[in-house]
Amino acid sequence: MVKPFIVNVQAYIKLNLTSILNKFIIKLSVGYTKTFGGDALAHIKKEHIQIVKSVENYEMAITKAAQPLVNDDYITEDYIQQMLDAIEEHGTYIVLADKFALPHARPSEAVKKTGLSLLVVQDGVDLKDNDIYLFIVLAAKDSTTHTKALQSLANFLMEKKNIETVINCESTEEIASILEERWK
Repeated sequence: MVKPFIVNVQAYIKLNLTSILNKFIIKLSVGYTKTFGGDALAHIKKEHIQIVKSVENYEMAITKAAQPLVNDDYITEDYIQQMLDAIEEHGTYIVLADKFALPHARPSEAVKKTGLSLLVVQDGVDLKDNDIYLFIVLAAKDSTTHTKALQSLANFLMEKKNIETVINCESTEEIASILEERWK
């Protein structure tokens, strides 16, 4: 059973995501550039972008979303399990905005290289009473990179239309172009 205080904090965080992330990250990342880590995470590689019509459940969506990172040796299968375990333990902390989730787990040995991957599920999928259409998997080798990635993501999410635009793209090339243009 989720305690009322936790539910209220989760609701507050969802409503104030950008402001909270920016304030938190500014305190932790003084001296870092906006496009953290050079090109390592400045954009999601085109090869790490996927579009599917539907998936059976959110576990399948997260597994599918992370698969390009496994295939390119950024993460091991253990990291996928760590992300799923974190949802079971902490709830829907990965749901950061309407229709959007950021599956991730703590930095661990299962992360070989820092990277991002993206999955659009055109029909959406239920993630514990949240309809999710866009998954961006974050795999970070360390907490500093993790924080810088969240800063960059917060900047992208400041424009609410960005999520809808990506969800409505019809090709991975179109998504890559949108990200190149807007994710700075």
